[in-house]
Amino acid sequence: MYVPSLFAETDISVAHDLIEANSFGLLVVSTASGPSANHLPFLLDRNAGRHGTLQAHVARGNPVWRDIEASPDVLSVFQGPHGYISPDWYEGAHLLPTWNYAAVHVRGAARLLDEAETRDHLRRLAEANESGLPDKAPWAVDSLPEALFSRALYGLVGLSIAITGIEAKFKMGQNRTPADVKAAATALRASGRAEDRLLAEEMERRLPPED
Repeated sequence: MYVPSLFAETDISVAHDLIEANSFGLLVVSTASGPSANHLPFLLDRNAGRHGTLQAHVARGNPVWRDIEASPDVLSVFQGPHGYISPDWYEGAHLLPTWNYAAVHVRGAARLLDEAETRDHLRRLAEANESGLPDKAPWAVDSLPEALFSRALYGLVGLSIAITGIEAKFKMGQNRTPADVKAAATALRASGRAEDRLLAEEMERRLPPED
């Protein structure tokens, strides 16, 4: 990923925050016929390893896990808030449209989880996502009959990715004046779209402090 220094985010906790808030990511692996990409729900353990560890799972019928056995170096991609920025929103004249966005690329060494590890992964993945649902008691993997869980488990392959490097890019108008950023954020909020609101909040969060 091309990351000009102006848009680079070097605080790993910020990158971890984006991953956890946008945990449905893209896993890219090398295969004999070229790159292959799969869209997967990920689980991040911030404290496992130097940069953290990702876990995911795929259907056993998906050949990606065999590709990982042959070539364990993988790339995982996570996308944060993003949106079109119209030059009409800026106070400055004769400017071009652009796209503001946040993205995190994670490189790592992948391995396959054993059965016990995959069981634990599925439990923790459900807990992480059930905890954010309103007005309901959390569903738990352990509520399934063991025979049913075992059959489901047989159809899955768990993956663990030890993170070896993280690139985080937050292109949020840092090359524009604070007045232009504020004006664009106001216009984004006026759209009423949740994604635009999140983008506006991130743009404003990165404004320099006022004197």
